[in-house]
Amino acid sequence: FLTGQDSPVTEGLNWADFQAWSPDAQAMLFTTASGFGMDLPGLQLAVIDISTQETRVITPDDRGVTSAAWSPTGQRIAFIQCQCAEDGSSSSATCTLWLADRRGANPQPIPVEIPPTYAGPPGCLAWTPDGSRLVFAQPGPASTHTLWTVRLDGTDLRPVVVDAGQNCFEIRPEP
Repeated sequence: FLTGQDSPVTEGLNWADFQAWSPDAQAMLFTTASGFGMDLPGLQLAVIDISTQETRVITPDDRGVTSAAWSPTGQRIAFIQCQCAEDGSSSSATCTLWLADRRGANPQPIPVEIPPTYAGPPGCLAWTPDGSRLVFAQPGPASTHTLWTVRLDGTDLRPVVVDAGQNCFEIRPEP
């Protein structure tokens, strides 16, 4: 697959959007529509093994996935899944953080209540370099975001940067 030649990875799917390569470049996360088009409620998270082309849907139901990330070791996957409000609005969605193993098996919710927002669902999910915490962006007023961090067991949820602007971020260790 990684030969430099063009090769379709998600051929035949209704719709697919790249999320992240595994650290060893042997697997890829992507979202795919589950019959609802490209709206938030239908975006499912899937992982594909690059060598076998085996694809596995990770998400336990059809609530939409807004962001996903591999752990620094590539042994775990974190993702944010949201349920839209009754009026169909994603701006007041109820969201859950999840962890799954490398193959996407055994997804488990992280027991934390993500603070509600009325400016859109959280995204830009990332792991800290040591793999002990997750960081995500929560949209706020006037196109700003608050960056939150939480331990993998759901404790110690706290904002770390308020009014962070409107771009996603990538956490990298200092050289």
